Amino acid sequence: MNISTNNHKWMHHLLLLALLWGAMGSSIHAQNRSINFENDSLVSHALDKAREQGKLVMVDCYTTWCVPCKALSKLVFTVDSVADFINERMVSVKLNMETHQGKEYIRKYAVGAYPTILFLNPDGGLQFKFTGYIPANEFMKKVREGLNPTNKVAEMNTRYAAGERSGDFIRPYIMLKMELSEFNDAIRIDTTYLKSLSREEAASKENWVLFGHSHYQTRLSGPGTYAQRYLFAHFDDFNKTIQRDTLSQRINDMCCEMAEWVMQGWYKRHVGELDAKEFDTYLQQVKSMDIENKECSMALIDMCKHIALNDKKQVGKILLENVDRMNAQFQQTIFAYCNYGGYSKAPYMKEIAAKVIEMNLLPNLVSFLRSIVPDAEAAEMRYEQPQLQKQIGTLFVVPFFHPTKSLCWWYEETPDKQKTYYAYDADTRSKFALYDENAILAELHVQDASNLSYSPEFDDEGIVSKFSYQSKPYVYDRAHKTIREAEEKSIHYPIWGASPDSLFVLGQDGYNLTLTNHKTGHQTLLSTNGSERNAYSTADTHWFGNHSLYTLKEDKRSVRQLATLNQLYTVPTAINYDYELPGDTGIAHQDLYIIDVERGDSTARMVNLHKWKDDQIQLLQAAGCKNQIFFIRRKRTRDIMELCRFDLNSRTIKVIVHEESKPIINEDMFSCKIVNEGNDIFFWSDRTGWGHYYHYDRNGKLLNAVTNGNWTAGRITYIDSKSKQIYLYGFGREKNVNPNFQQLYRVGFDGKNIKRLTPENKSHNVFISKNGKFLIDNSSTINCAPQVIARSTSGELKDTICTPDISRLLDYGWKMPEPFKVMAADGKTELYGIMWKPFDFDPNKKYPIISQVYPGPFTDTVWSDFTVLDKYDNTALAQRGFIVVCFGHRGSSPHRSAAYYKYGHGNLRDYALADDKAGIEQLGKMYSYIDTTRVGIVGHSGGGMMAATALMTYPDFYKAAVASSGNYDNRIYNRTWGETYQGIGEELNFQVATVQALVKNLKGHLMIATGDGDQNVHPAHTMRLVNELILKKKDFDLLFLPNQGHHYEEPYERYFQQKKRDFFARWLK
Repeated sequence: MNISTNNHKWMHHLLLLALLWGAMGSSIHAQNRSINFENDSLVSHALDKAREQGKLVMVDCYTTWCVPCKALSKLVFTVDSVADFINERMVSVKLNMETHQGKEYIRKYAVGAYPTILFLNPDGGLQFKFTGYIPANEFMKKVREGLNPTNKVAEMNTRYAAGERSGDFIRPYIMLKMELSEFNDAIRIDTTYLKSLSREEAASKENWVLFGHSHYQTRLSGPGTYAQRYLFAHFDDFNKTIQRDTLSQRINDMCCEMAEWVMQGWYKRHVGELDAKEFDTYLQQVKSMDIENKECSMALIDMCKHIALNDKKQVGKILLENVDRMNAQFQQTIFAYCNYGGYSKAPYMKEIAAKVIEMNLLPNLVSFLRSIVPDAEAAEMRYEQPQLQKQIGTLFVVPFFHPTKSLCWWYEETPDKQKTYYAYDADTRSKFALYDENAILAELHVQDASNLSYSPEFDDEGIVSKFSYQSKPYVYDRAHKTIREAEEKSIHYPIWGASPDSLFVLGQDGYNLTLTNHKTGHQTLLSTNGSERNAYSTADTHWFGNHSLYTLKEDKRSVRQLATLNQLYTVPTAINYDYELPGDTGIAHQDLYIIDVERGDSTARMVNLHKWKDDQIQLLQAAGCKNQIFFIRRKRTRDIMELCRFDLNSRTIKVIVHEESKPIINEDMFSCKIVNEGNDIFFWSDRTGWGHYYHYDRNGKLLNAVTNGNWTAGRITYIDSKSKQIYLYGFGREKNVNPNFQQLYRVGFDGKNIKRLTPENKSHNVFISKNGKFLIDNSSTINCAPQVIARSTSGELKDTICTPDISRLLDYGWKMPEPFKVMAADGKTELYGIMWKPFDFDPNKKYPIISQVYPGPFTDTVWSDFTVLDKYDNTALAQRGFIVVCFGHRGSSPHRSAAYYKYGHGNLRDYALADDKAGIEQLGKMYSYIDTTRVGIVGHSGGGMMAATALMTYPDFYKAAVASSGNYDNRIYNRTWGETYQGIGEELNFQVATVQALVKNLKGHLMIATGDGDQNVHPAHTMRLVNELILKKKDFDLLFLPNQGHHYEEPYERYFQQKKRDFFARWLK
């Protein structure tokens, strides 16, 4: 129906009827009969006619603009049964309510909505009345009811006129008046009734229907009504009889309605002038109430007060200060604020819009605000990776070293991507610029630098500052600031695949190898058994002697294939790829082939290097070993490996090191370096419980441990064979230093005189010069800006060559994450982590906490060095009003003890969960601003598996999880991953717990995302979990990203990040 007042709450009813009208208008067939309305629209004539015929008069009160009126005329009045019934029993007349007569009838019969149907007896008395569009069958029910002289409307009007005023009668009578759209009468009767009651009677449960428990509560106890004022003034009375949540909700409703009416101008139009003192009274009354969301209700009343004071700026300020605590109901009033304040011109509109967009509670409001304030930028979007990327330049220097001199060059980049090239001479301890762009442009007589391209080169003397302009090469003379054209030098590139004496050239014909005589051009086919998935490759082929070769060929013919579906192609197309699953019998095999041309044998012949079924072969580089091949063979059970040497002349194999480690060998740290023509071998092992290097001779005799102690030796960065010194990283050797910090050490081949070369309590990434005399050290921590230092390889500090400028980033508003430390669930293992806070952090507030997880074991995602662009956009997530943390778990990193690394073996799904929960609980006790009743968890890949598992394993602790591209069913994940970290026996019987087995426990809120083109973690993982969620009738959110692989590309990545933040905001705030 159409309401004659301007209350916008009825507008959605009009829209639905308009849609109905449009949809049905073309499909309704013409009827034979319709209601006969009098040609003369004067109701008095109809009454005369009714008197003569002994009938009632039916008056259709309509307007020309009323959509429900038109629907009633076309869809009901034209139905044969309706028309016949009414034509027989009534005299019918249509009355346009915008005419003079119509306006009289509005007052006389309290017509408040259109259409209204009146049944009048011949003397003009009202016998019955009903309102709105209703279908023909319902219409006829009303008609039959109205024809009865003792119908409900007539009967109750009679009783009221006779003076009946009991509560049991008055309450239904008021509701009837509301149903008939006789709003003024209803409110008048309601007010009179309430004034007649004692305070105890007014606050009774029976009378609550007049305040907040009916379809008509907005009108009966809306802004400015007696009921609204009464409830505010006597709240304590109702607090004794009405449940707190019910009472709270009604007060909240009233405050929202009042603010909306005031800001839309309806209050002034229908209630009266705005009185700041009245609103201040309301404010004090609400302040004294024990209700939920009291601060939000008070804020809205305070806004009304300042609207009455005509202080528009203060109104906006109050809204801005409170909008981030408003739920969707309160935020709905922002539509009215826009109207009051002038939309985009409203005070603080941009800031308010930014917060609303950030919270994303009402999608229609967010869309509306984005349309009127297009530059409103939510904090989360401001601190997303693409925006932060624009605020940073060089944070990490990658030097290029001279082949013989203590000299290097690098470039530094500004946030605007302007590069400056520098060099450093360690002998003279001098840093200098390689180019002066202004001088170069002046020499070229141009102003545009866009066609300049810099390319420093080394020569025997040092560094040549070469560059090109419009592809023409030049040299810049640094001393004289002049340029000259570079000499064109002919470059003789080595022939790819040429034999050491250049007589033969190795080539490829399809899947097989060829050998071409460089002098005669004669080509020989070296192999014939290559095929599509069993191919030879020149990249894997090496010369020994002058004319003999060996190659490692991988046979994938028995490997199963999986497929993803690219649904964005013109025609959806399956993409097939090789993929091994745990326990597969058809796996890739590596075989060594020798082609001994020097001995006159030009056919590739296989050499058996294998020892165990399905073992894997890896060839190692061994400097100076011309006729020997060093290789590793690994047993499929991952607990045994052997370092072997194959003699190409005698065709014999010698085992040099036999290594066993239960339950698995730490392949993530394992390394083997072979120098001095195979006489010195450095083999990594965690045989003592800690990872260290061991020194063997060429025959496998253990000479000494190179490193030892309760710490882990990491990657070897440089070996000086002349001085017999090794430079390597170490973890956890120093006391009171984070064991995840990477430190550089120098130690002798004999294991003596180990020295720490990076003394700062930071994490270090080091590059050592080719002559072994100096190094470039990038050092930082998560909360300490980077510094780039030049040192000698003996450890002496030389110079700070670069201090990256992060001032623009800090001025932008970015703040560093904070490190912390907690204990594992065992109460004794230290776990290290980092924390992101909202940049408007208030220590007096309570924040939900979200744990960003990755279980490892090959790495964790706890960055130890300075990190702005964290991989998972934790900075942006924190700006939604969360504390975001990431910390290690036992089993998450290979950098600590063997026991720590191997903790999760055989328990791939669950091992990290207890530590995550324990860590969050400790953080909640350590920091009062963390609310551990609102805990979320998020992860990608293995982290996705962990997030979903945690939500279902501890359903009363974790309240929401976002899991993206998770390997929920490791039976169909990568063979190496599953067989290594879960374990595989000799019988190849792979057993692992799946996430879908836990679905029955799900209580919290789960969002799952995946790319449909993921060839790492196949989308089937997600589908299997989704299937179980459906079968168990669990609610969840699912996001499929088309044509995306394991890591999402733009714009899909931004879309996913936004949806992730929206999800957590919905369920944790």
